[in-house]
Amino acid sequence: MIKVFIQDKPLIFCESKEQVDASFAPIESIQTFDKITFALSDQNIKGAYFITNDIKKALALFAKNFTVLEAAGGVVINDENKFLLIERMGKWDIPKGKIEPIESPKHAALREVCEETGVCDLEIVEPLKETYHTYVHKEKNILKRTYWYIMECNSFSGFKPQQEEQITDARWMNREEVKEAMKNSYTSIVDLMEEVLKK
Repeated sequence: MIKVFIQDKPLIFCESKEQVDASFAPIESIQTFDKITFALSDQNIKGAYFITNDIKKALALFAKNFTVLEAAGGVVINDENKFLLIERMGKWDIPKGKIEPIESPKHAALREVCEETGVCDLEIVEPLKETYHTYVHKEKNILKRTYWYIMECNSFSGFKPQQEEQITDARWMNREEVKEAMKNSYTSIVDLMEEVLKK
């Protein structure tokens, strides 16, 4: 199963209807992006789904509607078992950013966390699932694929939120604080953090 978040709602690529919530709407074709966005604009549905025997092939076909960008980021945990969250444009988020040419996703994730928060003494523990979301930039449809990693913070000497990236705050939060913060976040980030908090 792969989720692509469109207008903050998931389009799920799956192998059977049983894998999705009953309030999700079926999508017959993934080649008509306008029809998908129209279907998702219905306030009565939580998301949509597309059934396929080859999820990767279907996602590649869907991606032809977009300019694809790749990013990487980290879910950082400190020695008090608290999580690093940032506030960007009024919403709680996780540090991430664009992968530069000839840069691995792991290197990009470490660099972006350091640049956006000032937390730089980091070690990757394990990879998480990738997330996908769409948006419009300069009249282009963008599909962003983000690689995520759980990271440990080995030492901490203070935050330096990257203001040029519109980051106004960075905080360590315990599990309950993270759950509260997720009430004001993006659906793709909420989905990712729910998986992390289950671990």
